[in-house]
Amino acid sequence: GGGEPVATLRGHSHSVTDLCFSADSAAVLSGSFDHTARLWDVGRSQCVSCFDVGGALVLSVACRGDLCWAATSSGALLQYDR
Repeated sequence: GGGEPVATLRGHSHSVTDLCFSADSAAVLSGSFDHTARLWDVGRSQCVSCFDVGGALVLSVACRGDLCWAATSSGALLQYDR
């Protein structure tokens, strides 16, 4: 189909700044100006983990295996387990 979303993932309270898929495409990691990075189960369209980055803005995110990374406006690179 054309034009209509097949899923909408809601949970961030501010702009989403970045996202990346896990290697198996089963999960998406998103970053936001709401000071969080969220891990989503794609099949269930549900947030499974929320990582608070301590008041900074999340500028970008990355996934590698079971590790999630968030780059923040405070200059920190934060590593989380998936």
